[in-house]
Amino acid sequence: MTEDVSHIYYPREWALARAAKELPDAGLDDLPAVFARPPWRPRRHPPRTVLNRTAPIRPVTLQWQPGERQRWAEAPVRGEERWREEASTVLGNARSTSPYLPILLAVAPEEVALAQLRVFAPPYRPHMATYRRLVGRFELDAMEFVFSGVRRFSNLAGVLAPADGTAVSLFWAHWMNSGRCRTGAGLRWFDRHIDTAATDLIATALTRSGKDRVPAERTLRILAAAGHGDTIRAAAEAYHPQAPAALDAIVDIDPLLLLPKRIPRLRAWISLDRLPKVLLRRGDTVLPVSAMADLCTMLMMCRPGHDYAGVGAVTEATEPTTLARFARELLDQWVRAGCPQKDDWVLHAQGLIGDHDTVRYMHVLTKRWLRMADSGRAATDALYDGRLAQVGHALYGGA
Repeated sequence: MTEDVSHIYYPREWALARAAKELPDAGLDDLPAVFARPPWRPRRHPPRTVLNRTAPIRPVTLQWQPGERQRWAEAPVRGEERWREEASTVLGNARSTSPYLPILLAVAPEEVALAQLRVFAPPYRPHMATYRRLVGRFELDAMEFVFSGVRRFSNLAGVLAPADGTAVSLFWAHWMNSGRCRTGAGLRWFDRHIDTAATDLIATALTRSGKDRVPAERTLRILAAAGHGDTIRAAAEAYHPQAPAALDAIVDIDPLLLLPKRIPRLRAWISLDRLPKVLLRRGDTVLPVSAMADLCTMLMMCRPGHDYAGVGAVTEATEPTTLARFARELLDQWVRAGCPQKDDWVLHAQGLIGDHDTVRYMHVLTKRWLRMADSGRAATDALYDGRLAQVGHALYGGA
């Protein structure tokens, strides 16, 4: 049997883990409030105001900055010289998926392009410059084609910079809540159109239901935190007498009450009795098993861009080295269970409560996955879709 030498390589972690085994469980009064009274047991719903009013719908318009339209209309397009060679073939086939289709439409004579813009759907391999030229030349006549392309290819979202309207506002609300670190691009659009977009978000957030309501609420909170609170409140006062109070309830909500639609259940592969004890910062007590189970539940509710606020409260109240060790053991159990794809939240958890040792451990784990053909679909996806990069970004930020 191999001798345990962890005390040599990780002396601080080893000493804390050994001490934690001998410490008593913390009482309810010593635990963070999220453990003493979990908001999901029983579930507490935040107060909501619903206005019995049909939300106004603004049509799509274009709000150009000085000289912007001319720059877009004259944007150089790669492959422009080839358009005549394929014009007769591509523009005559309503089902064409040629990668040159947007180029042909962008550089074709106006009477030809306008007749075809409503026929085609955007193909694969789009280029931003091509779509900017389409919008610059044909403005609203090209927006249906361009908007369809943006919905299919996320890298084209910047072409909506001059576009305004209810549909565009709600597109960016969903964009900012998609959990893909897209807040920056969304904020740039709202900085430009906040005077009109604020009303769209408020009207949608105060409706009874719908797929747009929750993204609108979340976006209002993000914009208020980003410095647009006064503009949003002015829009609420102009929209409805009850809207300002309802807006305050949305923006000032207790973040612990922002729960997912379904509270996840503890997975069968999680063995609580094998998870290492987590020290409280005072160093004389540890989290009881019930709190460790609740911590797992909170981690399951997190995803990139939407981390449950209770995890932050736990991080502030616990000793970080033992908390990171807890996360690594959770990752080990996930790997031993075969890396079930529906539980890849474990990877995101490493970025939330991990430390430098977590990075070293995941480096070793990644090299092992690269060597194993049967490492599991979730592990393979993590290698290639940027999820491990998100862990590093969460731990080290821009560095």
